[in-house]
Amino acid sequence: MNLAVYEWRKLFRLPALWAFLALCLAFNGLLIATLSPYDRAFFNETSQTAKALGQRVDEDFLAGLDAIPATENRDLLRQSVTGMEDIFETYDTGELSDFYAGVVEKSPLAVTWMTWKYDLLASRVEHLTTQMKWRLAEGGGEAIYELGVPVLDEDALEQILATGEVPGGEDDE
Repeated sequence: MNLAVYEWRKLFRLPALWAFLALCLAFNGLLIATLSPYDRAFFNETSQTAKALGQRVDEDFLAGLDAIPATENRDLLRQSVTGMEDIFETYDTGELSDFYAGVVEKSPLAVTWMTWKYDLLASRVEHLTTQMKWRLAEGGGEAIYELGVPVLDEDALEQILATGEVPGGEDDE
């Protein structure tokens, strides 16, 4: 117990700690002081609009957005959601493989390893994409994933650890 008290006292006697805390407080105070009611109102209005329209950006959301009265907030929200695309449609691990192979091109072993790694990743990403699309279709456009719940079996965990990437935490079905 005495050792812990000694270490805490030693820590609190460091001038760098107090300087860091003072800078953090000053920065937070500056952020709070510059927050305008317009920022808060904009956030609240955007949250209410998204809640009313269902928070899923699709044709119904865009039609609902067009149906509400024209405001600066609506125009900004419309601008930010226009042109959104399915990121899985254009995700290509082959590009990653080619990029990293170019980075390590002086080592044939590294190129072989990187190509193998991204080939494994490509099949996993394809599986997860198919799984997510199926779950979204089954759920009527909504899929709920609980974070922190262990759903990987031992083989899937070993495969993910072998590739060095964790593109998702879903169970292989």
